Amino acid sequence: MWVNDIFFMNEYVFKRLKDEDILSINKKTLELAGIKTEKPPKEYYINGPNKEMLFYRDTAFSQIISYASFNNTEVGSRLEKVINEITKFREKLSEEE
Repeated sequence: MWVNDIFFMNEYVFKRLKDEDILSINKKTLELAGIKTEKPPKEYYINGPNKEMLFYRDTAFSQIISYASFNNTEVGSRLEKVINEITKFREKLSEEE
């Protein structure tokens, strides 16, 4: 996802991979985060130093890597506005019920 030409979020989904490919992707993801391990976990969450987040999970059917970076104030501001609008909409729906 992009906000005003600023990349801040993405998700990669891998399916039907060989075990060695799954292990390779998992290890490379951890390596890029500065973590070295012989047997990577099937699920982990990494908080980066610059308001970056990475979540990896192996569901047995697919491997999913989710990434988000909130180190740009413009992105944070726009996301906050969207979240506020969604919250107002939900509150309005609750009132109408």
